[in-house]
Amino acid sequence: KAQEIKTLDKLPTTGIVEIDDMFKYMQSECDSKKIQFNLKINGNIYHMINNKIPQSRLVTLIGDHLRDAIIAIDFSNNTFKSILAVLGENNGVYEFCVFDTGIEFKIDTLLNLGLKPATTHKDSGGTGIGFMTTFETMKETKASLIIDEMREMSNTDYTKSVTIRFEDK
Repeated sequence: KAQEIKTLDKLPTTGIVEIDDMFKYMQSECDSKKIQFNLKINGNIYHMINNKIPQSRLVTLIGDHLRDAIIAIDFSNNTFKSILAVLGENNGVYEFCVFDTGIEFKIDTLLNLGLKPATTHKDSGGTGIGFMTTFETMKETKASLIIDEMREMSNTDYTKSVTIRFEDK
């Protein structure tokens, strides 16, 4: 009897192996936790890594923020478990954005972002180093951070987004 092998949905690609591999890895992490994972690529990512952010830094940002989204969903009672990652150009500005259906940030975590390692999930191994690395990268690349907590738990829509915009400011 042939064993059924589950295949993951094919993701859009950037054409940059390390970035595409990180997205595939995070997709498999989501799949193992029954989290829907969607990815949208807008524009030429080669231009982004050649002019806005070094490739290795971008791969780290992708991994850190998708991991954070997975953890936030793990701590949520929301039955809608989903992540949408968007990488590329938005109105002429390159950005990486992660939408998730997880719990919101604690006020203390938000107040300490970029100042010291801050995490909402210390008990589950969160260290806050990911956001510290993000702030270092933002300083080097003149990027900005936008956190949008859009709504309370919802079984039909995302609860928040984290966006890093590379707008040279």
